[in-house]
Amino acid sequence: MRPGNKRALCARKRSQQKEPRNFHLYHQVERRTAQVLAAANARAEERIRLSDAKRAAEAKRQKAKAEADRRRYLDQLEKRRETTWNQIAAHIEKRQPNEYDKAVSLLVDLRDQAAREEHESVFQSALEKLRQTHAAKESLLRRLAKAKL
Repeated sequence: MRPGNKRALCARKRSQQKEPRNFHLYHQVERRTAQVLAAANARAEERIRLSDAKRAAEAKRQKAKAEADRRRYLDQLEKRRETTWNQIAAHIEKRQPNEYDKAVSLLVDLRDQAAREEHESVFQSALEKLRQTHAAKESLLRRLAKAKL
């Protein structure tokens, strides 16, 4: 056998092999790539989880602030209850839909304030008197019903 033929024979044998010569290196690179991708996915999931937690905490803080603002507003409304009833009457007397909406909004506030102070019966009697006084104003009565007053 000639030395040149031996090289050709070895090269042919290598090309016929099922596995490449660097097969173990290929799997090491593949394993490292999978590890890097898994770590990147884990970091992305952690960022998403932290972002969701931050968003939930912010929503909770805003809700608590809105509730505190509402309590403060209802406390102030208690101090000017008679004035508020006069404002409601003035809004209703204008006989305009947007004025009815303002009156109903104030009535909802008075109802919530009465519920806090456990004076619902006083509020309900005043509301019933208002309904009787303005019984001909169907648009107002529809708005009161829609607001569950």
